[in-house]
Amino acid sequence: MLKSRGTYGYHTCRKEGGEDYVLKNAPFKSVNCPGTEHRQWLGEGYYFWTGSDRYAHEWAKRNRFRKGHYIVKAQLDFGAYPVLDLVGEVEDQELFMELIQHAKTHYTKAKKSGCDMPDVNFDKESVGDFIIFLQYLDLLEPGIFNFVAVKAQDQRSEMTVRFSPATSEKLSLVTRQQICIFSDPDRYITGKSLHFES
Repeated sequence: MLKSRGTYGYHTCRKEGGEDYVLKNAPFKSVNCPGTEHRQWLGEGYYFWTGSDRYAHEWAKRNRFRKGHYIVKAQLDFGAYPVLDLVGEVEDQELFMELIQHAKTHYTKAKKSGCDMPDVNFDKESVGDFIIFLQYLDLLEPGIFNFVAVKAQDQRSEMTVRFSPATSEKLSLVTRQQICIFSDPDRYITGKSLHFES
């Protein structure tokens, strides 16, 4: 679980509603589009780029907000609440691998029995679908996935450097890391400010 309890997060959002509205209401929830393959990569929740605003700016450029955008900087503190840290904790990565296998087993059984299940697609095995299904299983088996947030990174980085001339392994620098808070983000935000406006 996330050992470093205090961290900064950067939330990119549309400029709609104005500065006061955004500061009062941010972060805004990212949701899946039902019946499509457009899914949030860590499940539904409130997303923050962590450690640096670099990728918050890149995200805004990629989404081409026509009326401009804000980046809200938030101080996040999870205290004793459990956060699944898939970036800094190998044991959390091992746990998530076990949970994925558990989810696959239960998904197959539930599908055969015709149970009412969340809209997930295990054929393509996406992180977000596993998280959504594990949250569903937590309702049936309390404690199986009791995390309030997840921190993860993808394979993107700004540069790589070889460990040594004789190996192909590389160090990735400036990776894209995000925290997704599943619900009630104000519980974990100890302060926020308008960091950038376009």
